[in-house]
Amino acid sequence: MRLGATAGRRVDVRMLAATHRDLEQMVARGAFRHDLYYRLNVIPIAVPALRERRDCIVPLLRHYIDHFSASIGTPKRLTRAALDILTHYSYPGNVRELMNLCERLVVMTDTELIGLPDLPTELTAPSQEEALRRLQWHADLTLQEVLDSAERQLLEEARGRFRTQAEIAEALGVNQSTIARKMRKYQLI
Repeated sequence: MRLGATAGRRVDVRMLAATHRDLEQMVARGAFRHDLYYRLNVIPIAVPALRERRDCIVPLLRHYIDHFSASIGTPKRLTRAALDILTHYSYPGNVRELMNLCERLVVMTDTELIGLPDLPTELTAPSQEEALRRLQWHADLTLQEVLDSAERQLLEEARGRFRTQAEIAEALGVNQSTIARKMRKYQLI
């Protein structure tokens, strides 16, 4: 019924809603109305984050580099080294971050090739420094001691990221019993 009208009108409406929150959990906690949840949850579509769809990154990079190159009228392309760095980046801002990064690279580079020096320093410098900081080899350590140290650091980081040993095992591609044994070995339990 329109505001001020006396008669109702029939309308055909479709609603599309998107969120990154777990609405089922919010309904259980009472933080989201359950009646609204059931009205909205007709055809749920889960779109995984870009970091979970690594095979989509290269086609998206190429598409947006070509798209923004066409908009400025100058062909641009990525070097193999730049493509490798961009492929292994986690994209916390998802596809929107990838698009913005591609536009920045196209607009800010003078040459046709977009290489490592053209990439933002937050993509290149921290990863190299972090790798060197994590793996500190001293001349008095054996290979096994270095491997044990790296394994322990990896398990400590995984323990902070995941809630269970099963999740850690799945992420690292090993059995849960292997994770349990190694965590006991390094006294991480």
